[in-house]
Amino acid sequence: LQQLTYPSGQQHDLDPSFSRDVRQLAFGRWLTNSTSELHVVEVASGKIRKITAEQADYRGSSWLPDGRSLIVSSNRSGLFGLWFLSLADGKLRPMTLSASHARDPVLSPDGKQLVFSEY
Repeated sequence: LQQLTYPSGQQHDLDPSFSRDVRQLAFGRWLTNSTSELHVVEVASGKIRKITAEQADYRGSSWLPDGRSLIVSSNRSGLFGLWFLSLADGKLRPMTLSASHARDPVLSPDGKQLVFSEY
């Protein structure tokens, strides 16, 4: 067993998602009942970097096959929806779905199929 994240105070880390090569782990750091931030930790070094800093809530992520982007669930525009997140610059762009309250995305290894829960 190896601890990879170190939340402080009232914070909680949740919704972990390993990259395809298992070298990185994306996770949400819950700050309050309605806000969290996304982080990525390098498994070998333990180095953690914050990816998002906005006042939104995140509920699950899944790595794209290229290892440079994630699909994340966020309520940044009101209802929970799925977004593409670039790890290079932290920019989010919405996915076009007919679902509302989409959470917990899981992308198939080849990146061709996506499963999510609708809350």
